[in-house]
Amino acid sequence: NENNKGKGKQMKTKLKKLVRSAKCLVLSAALCAVGLSAFAAGSGTKDDPWQVGATDADSVTAWTNGTGKLTIEGTGAMMDFESSSSTDRPWYNDRKAITTVEIKSGVTRIGSYAFYMCSAMTSVTIPASVTSIGNSAFYMCCDIMTKTGLTTVTFAEGSKLETIGEQAFYY
Repeated sequence: NENNKGKGKQMKTKLKKLVRSAKCLVLSAALCAVGLSAFAAGSGTKDDPWQVGATDADSVTAWTNGTGKLTIEGTGAMMDFESSSSTDRPWYNDRKAITTVEIKSGVTRIGSYAFYMCSAMTSVTIPASVTSIGNSAFYMCCDIMTKTGLTTVTFAEGSKLETIGEQAFYY
């Protein structure tokens, strides 16, 4: 009888661990789905832009015109992207074709790694509404082989910029 009680406790412990693991798996899957849908919505055109706001309250979108221009518009903060090695930026596949980035008034923050390795980019316009630029936002916006890259950064008159993250404009 004592032996059965011991086995019963072991079974309960194993069952609790299994339930905990299942909950973690479901939570992880849900978080991944939320993370992916945060910017995956949209095809990247003006009529169907990518959603790149940092939170649900930030309505920031992005779209390309097919001729090298990437436009970021809306109100609020742009989301941070994972890292330099990540392909989570929706324009990642177009990064070598983007020559110009226009960030429209209303956007308050440029996300970390937003334009990482957009090697054909030569200019960006940053509106007065931007108060912060994330870490490595424009990191490696150059082509080392051709020695070309981001040469013109225009800050709008009356800029409210307060913070520039580490290596934001690093080559």
